[in-house]
Amino acid sequence: MSTRHLAERTVQTIEDHIKANLPAALTALNTDRADDEANCEDVKTFFTYAPASLYRLPAIFTVCQNIDFRKQNGQNFVQPSVDITVSCVTTARKRELTQKKTWRYQAALHELLDNTSLSAAGDKVKITSIVTAATFSQVFTDSDDKTLPRGTWAQEVALTLEVEHYENF
Repeated sequence: MSTRHLAERTVQTIEDHIKANLPAALTALNTDRADDEANCEDVKTFFTYAPASLYRLPAIFTVCQNIDFRKQNGQNFVQPSVDITVSCVTTARKRELTQKKTWRYQAALHELLDNTSLSAAGDKVKITSIVTAATFSQVFTDSDDKTLPRGTWAQEVALTLEVEHYENF
């Protein structure tokens, strides 16, 4: 019997894909938009859990929300549907720039994660990701928040992914 990878491998594969491909996607967006003031910089920190604090922005969170195993008797494989949230928290000195940057990170992440097929664990695990929604927070500032320099605005965008995970036993 082999070990099962499930949530850990699914989240790690998606995070590795983002780390490897997001810089190029952001460069392409920055070039296409030709607005240097709202250019997106490389992500500073990555997390696989939601309640992180004191992190450097921009930051990416990849969090497993739910697994539906859809298992039937006698199967020699597992093919669950996994709900993943990938969110990005951005920051800028102006409210409007924060909004533009958040839109750009959302566009880049959508490009990387929608209808994407990935494999891991020596091709024992295959996942297909579909972005089903994007939810934007309000643009906010809080001078009492120690993670933000004074006069800085922040916003979060959360992409909801429906991931089909397949692995043999």
